[in-house]
Amino acid sequence: MVIADDHQLVLQGLVAILEKEEDFEIVGTAHNMRESVTQLQKGGIDVLLTDLNMPGKNGLEMLQELQQGFPFTKIVVITMYYDRNLVAQLDEMQIDGYLLKHASGEELVEAIRSVHFGEKYRQDSLRDMSGDYDFAFSIDNEIKDSFVKQYALGKREMEVLLLVALGKSSQEIADALHISSETVGTHRRNIKYKVGLKNTAEIAAFAVRNQLI
Repeated sequence: MVIADDHQLVLQGLVAILEKEEDFEIVGTAHNMRESVTQLQKGGIDVLLTDLNMPGKNGLEMLQELQQGFPFTKIVVITMYYDRNLVAQLDEMQIDGYLLKHASGEELVEAIRSVHFGEKYRQDSLRDMSGDYDFAFSIDNEIKDSFVKQYALGKREMEVLLLVALGKSSQEIADALHISSETVGTHRRNIKYKVGLKNTAEIAAFAVRNQLI
């Protein structure tokens, strides 16, 4: 198996979860499209677990190239983003697996085992979602209500906090959430005030400490 994600903290977390499984072997990690290709060129890779948005390529274009270049490698996409059009495109492309980053470790393991044995995998809770979501931060209520209430954070502030913790710039966050960069700046200031943080590094550490990413 190869695991690809451009955020080192997330990558380390995925490795920590999956290396505990005796029937899994992690043969390499990657931070971008180029590194993913290099790892897959080693041959004999059964499964690629990859983030959808990484440096170097549009996410869907990246998946198409990986499918064409490595047709015998199963692909499981793990992402923070959800919308019905995206899921429809992944289905049309016959991507083997799809789940959100707030899925449980058990769901992640199930996804990889399922696609390894030739099945298609979609996170169970995705079937219950209606409407369109540009960002899904609490698909399985994994961010507890008590946490949100403790810091008096709104939904948009939680979204911004998570994206900041994952290393996204203000402009990238603005594009993802369809808001202005000035609005992102306002949310960032509010988050720092409410949670008592000073900079991006502290926000990332806070998110990891509270198991938000």
